[in-house]
Amino acid sequence: MNELMNADSSSRGRRRNSFFQRLGASFHRSGGDRGADIATLRGNQADFEGQGSISRVATGCGCFGRSDAKEQRTLLIKGPFCFVYDMKNDSSPLFAVSLHRIKAKTVSLNHVQLCTTLGDVEYDIFFKDTNFVPVFIEEVAKQSSISQSEEIRRQLGHDNLINKRASLRFAESVAKTKVKEQPDAPPNKAAINDAMRTLAPVGY
Repeated sequence: MNELMNADSSSRGRRRNSFFQRLGASFHRSGGDRGADIATLRGNQADFEGQGSISRVATGCGCFGRSDAKEQRTLLIKGPFCFVYDMKNDSSPLFAVSLHRIKAKTVSLNHVQLCTTLGDVEYDIFFKDTNFVPVFIEEVAKQSSISQSEEIRRQLGHDNLINKRASLRFAESVAKTKVKEQPDAPPNKAAINDAMRTLAPVGY
């Protein structure tokens, strides 16, 4: 009986692996434009999924963004990445944000910032539903910690101890392409003004 159950489980696992391998091939053939819709990337369950506006913060700037800076988008965390979709029926995310060595901090009831471990602010996120805030922050912390643990295992040569589901391996494959499509950070106006003052000719 146990042998039959193990064989059935192994068969399902192979089918899922084959399914996500085909999706991955389709995604890469399209140049990242299809094959990674929300339902597919979610798999059986996403680590987080909710609506929020997200905007890139100027490099080295911890200033607060505006709640109306961007329209509401679907944010989906799967493993150590946050995927951003423009529309719910999009065939691929706009971009992905790596959560490795990233922390989320609360600025106000509906405002969250994604920051590096050095404290540099990368993104402003505003949620219409404030119930999303604590869930999002907790999940970012969890996935960042898992990612750092995996990094240590690889450094120690223990890659064989890292066992991931097919859906998570697929999500990470998509993320490798989509992290390159993150919006550029806007210029830091304060830094530009300082540079202009430095370059300005000195009066006699």
